[in-house]
Amino acid sequence: MKKQIRIIRLENVERLLEEEWGGNKSKMEKELGLGQSTVGKWISRGNVPDAPARKIEEHLGLKRGELDRSVEPPLRVYYVMVSIRGHRVREFINYLRFFPIVREVSALFGEMDVFVKVESTEREFQDLVLRKMQRFPSVRYTKTFQGLEGARWQVAQEAVDLNFGRDGGSEGLLSRIINLKMEAIFNGLEALDRNLVTLSKPVIRLEFTPKRYWRM
Repeated sequence: MKKQIRIIRLENVERLLEEEWGGNKSKMEKELGLGQSTVGKWISRGNVPDAPARKIEEHLGLKRGELDRSVEPPLRVYYVMVSIRGHRVREFINYLRFFPIVREVSALFGEMDVFVKVESTEREFQDLVLRKMQRFPSVRYTKTFQGLEGARWQVAQEAVDLNFGRDGGSEGLLSRIINLKMEAIFNGLEALDRNLVTLSKPVIRLEFTPKRYWRM
């Protein structure tokens, strides 16, 4: 079996395990007439054999070979409450403009400082929160919530910009420059974290020149 098909098949089986059997491997094995711990072995070895894959498709009324086709993960709505240390709420709100999956951002009064609405796949959401938001300087902590698709509605609304640096003036230009620099720094840190690059010499060198003060 080709590696790509094996990965797609395993991802589909794991998805169906959650959707059809609520993540209960024993229940799935019982309904399909499989041996104990069979599903766990598939997952740990990263391989679902052909015969049981066809059996799952037949049991669920799927077309033959359906498990070997990639399925686009569903988009879900998530809400994030963010606590910021100090006075960097404006910078954080501007920073979130870089991410298309972020649909709405608002500063808050009260215990939390920023409200963020996200529409994305689960993997994209995890990457945004864990690798982007929580690594932003001065973020204390985040609280995340997932919306229930069957019990959610919203009124269509236009985007409202509360003068956070998109006015085109000097403040807006400075904010964009700062945000681009911050994005480059975060990308560099992420590359270091993944061992994609190594440092052979200092990146930044600071030089201090003493000043003399004269009294008249």
